[in-house]
Amino acid sequence: MINILNVDHSGKIYFSVNENIKNITFKVWDRKYNSEVYIKHYEQLLGGIIYYVSISCVVLPFLKDTYVEVTHNDTVYVREIKFPEGDLKNFSLIGNSCLVWRTYEKFNSQYNSPTIGNLILDDEEYVRFCEHIDSYLNAEMIFGESKGNINFKNNCGNVMVINPNANIPSDYPISHHLDVEIHWIHTKSRELIFNNGVYNFREIDDRISLDEYKSKWERRVQRAKDKEKIFLWSSSELFNIHGNWKRKQLIDRFKKIPHRSIFLTERPEEEFEDDYHIIKYIPEWKDYNQFQRDSSGGTLWNNQGDNSEIMYNIIQDKFLK
Repeated sequence: MINILNVDHSGKIYFSVNENIKNITFKVWDRKYNSEVYIKHYEQLLGGIIYYVSISCVVLPFLKDTYVEVTHNDTVYVREIKFPEGDLKNFSLIGNSCLVWRTYEKFNSQYNSPTIGNLILDDEEYVRFCEHIDSYLNAEMIFGESKGNINFKNNCGNVMVINPNANIPSDYPISHHLDVEIHWIHTKSRELIFNNGVYNFREIDDRISLDEYKSKWERRVQRAKDKEKIFLWSSSELFNIHGNWKRKQLIDRFKKIPHRSIFLTERPEEEFEDDYHIIKYIPEWKDYNQFQRDSSGGTLWNNQGDNSEIMYNIIQDKFLK
């Protein structure tokens, strides 16, 4: 009755039916969870038409034993499916924020990067990290207090991210890698829960240990070392407010990194592209500026879901073809 035509890494399941049918319920299950991952009811499906449903990229990495269940006239049809990983062609994505994490989700790909779930709150440090990536990946990871973080403090009055609305604790760990300071704002493991096709994450009470942070960092560093790098950055994720001269210096350095790099900007005059680098102007950002910030120092107009989609498309079009 139902033909599963394709399942892709973005979470889309394409299907068709052999003939016109009415009152069909389409469900996606994963055997790890005790509730439906996705539910959609169709009043009618037409034969010869290709349909698709889309599973959120946020949950795709958790779905390992998945099947489709279609109910029609009290008859249940089951089809096994598997969401493939996206092909990053031996690249490692590096960033200063969770934008890298969200971009990996778009590819449904293993985290071949240590910069997952952490922040580099000094823009100068991030550019230096990119310029000398091998040295920093080889450096010892040492936990300790912030060493000042003056640029971030000048913006928001704190050396650390403090945002009760985002459930960021005031005592999250900070690791030091030579002269670069990395802030680990996600201090608890999360459990994925589904309820009638709707997902949410519940934090597990126990804090992640420093040994676990270090283990994750070292494991992902090893995956990244033998891969080509793509550095991701966005003007919406500049953690410090810069004058025009300083901003130009940082962006000029970023687009000269001896690796691939992508920068998203609200300023059309900054657009640039060569074989390895791209500075992409986002027209929807034209009237935004760096002073539109929340109490944590982040820009109010930053949207990592939308930005990761832009990054995904640029990587696909520029580096994976």
